[in-house]
Amino acid sequence: MTVDNTILGRCPDCDEPISEAEMVIDYKSERGNRITAATCPSCVTVVTVV
Repeated sequence: MTVDNTILGRCPDCDEPISEAEMVIDYKSERGNRITAATCPSCVTVVTVV
């Protein structure tokens, strides 16, 4: 199994880069906005990626 290290964005709390491997959910809202939640490796909590 390969690990994808593509950076999705940053944690809104600590500014740590979050890789695609940490993604929990990714979806589009009714308005068409992409929303991605992932586990921050530093905070060890699920955050909305910015």
